[in-house]
Amino acid sequence: MIMIIVDRDRIESVAQMFKSIGIENVSTFENIDPQYLSIMKAIAMCKSDNLIYAFYINALVTYKLKTKGEYFWKKFTEFIVENCDKLKDVQQLLNLIKEFTYRYNNYAYENKLKRIMKIGNCLDVLDYTTSTHYLELARKTSECLKISYKYKTVVFSIKIVYYFHKAQGMRSILPFELPIPVDRRVTYISFTSGMIDVVHQTLNKDMVSLIMKKADVIRDAWNSVATISHIPPLHIDAVLWYLGKYGYINNRRSIIEEVQKNLYIIDKKIVEKLVNELYFRLPE
Repeated sequence: MIMIIVDRDRIESVAQMFKSIGIENVSTFENIDPQYLSIMKAIAMCKSDNLIYAFYINALVTYKLKTKGEYFWKKFTEFIVENCDKLKDVQQLLNLIKEFTYRYNNYAYENKLKRIMKIGNCLDVLDYTTSTHYLELARKTSECLKISYKYKTVVFSIKIVYYFHKAQGMRSILPFELPIPVDRRVTYISFTSGMIDVVHQTLNKDMVSLIMKKADVIRDAWNSVATISHIPPLHIDAVLWYLGKYGYINNRRSIIEEVQKNLYIIDKKIVEKLVNELYFRLPE
């Protein structure tokens, strides 16, 4: 049994920081998200109307990966581009996703295969991927898979569809109703930001797994940040996912320096604000 404490003062502080930065600066992190860059590459190299279906369906089985997400989406893009001519037929497309899953994402393969087959039985859902009615797509996906529309892979698939639209030049804002997909990076930053605390425990890799079991608490905390900052959770997610990769560094100053080495398009003052709030527990 694990006891989680939510620090409302820290939620307020993190939210006010995001509010001061604004959604435009937050959206800049989307432009450097490896998932977004993979989509842009695929669009440039594979001219198929069904390409968006491939990314949406693959997102629905993107969990318990054996490799880092950055590498996983890079491999998926390469695989899809190589097989672009097979995307014309939806059944062939589904077979491609099955093949890719078997080769590169085969942990709990049977469960992932069942999910792909379920989507294959509700092909009308795919029609909703071409519009910006993201909440409707989430609900239709939920109905098809018989899971909550707030489920991690469902909201992640919506984020991928949004990225696809953004790469095509469509301007849209994701709905506040769709929560952040809680993964290890989001969980870790929920702790290091001070928003979430664990009673009488020291954070380690195993502790992250334990906290993730309280995903509803983490989602609610970030929903509060979104409400106060006026920035939808799935937009905030891009910042957390990017900065979360620096979790191996044990002090804020070094994180800021490392981010600045790799990220020139964000003002240093914004980086400092983000790191100081999101890695609040770490020494300066």
